Amino acid sequence: MSYYYLSYHDRDLDFVEDMLLPVIEDSGYPETKTREDIDRFGNPDKAINSLINRSYGVILIVSRHSMKSEDVLFEWGYAQYIDKPIIPIMVESPEVIGPDGRLKVIYNVHEKLSRLNWHNFSDENHIEWGSLKHTLLSLAVNAKDPVTTVSMPAYQD
Repeated sequence: MSYYYLSYHDRDLDFVEDMLLPVIEDSGYPETKTREDIDRFGNPDKAINSLINRSYGVILIVSRHSMKSEDVLFEWGYAQYIDKPIIPIMVESPEVIGPDGRLKVIYNVHEKLSRLNWHNFSDENHIEWGSLKHTLLSLAVNAKDPVTTVSMPAYQD
């Protein structure tokens, strides 16, 4: 176990590749794996389960696309089933103010996800990198894996 499993919809790939992965890689955190890392010739569900089983937890990118994706639902649902930590990162607010001034819901978040501690990246002026880094390191440090050693720096935001 030396990685996080990253669950996202393909339409959120720009955020993942341009913002999230560089921060994770540059900070020396454990690597990430996705459904792209599985052997396409085997049973994909078993392969995803195996990746999630061996991970520190699941980083879940939350957007209107991911909340409608069966693949993403399968991934975070399995993680919850086996009690793996889920780290939800909201990249798009589920509500917007419409042209008429009324609040409009553009996607719904599953009730089980709404109970988790969120990292809100939907406001470009207030991105919680420090909080996310602290969460990722805390989970890695506290993981029950004697082979992997991760040191925990002081929390800074």
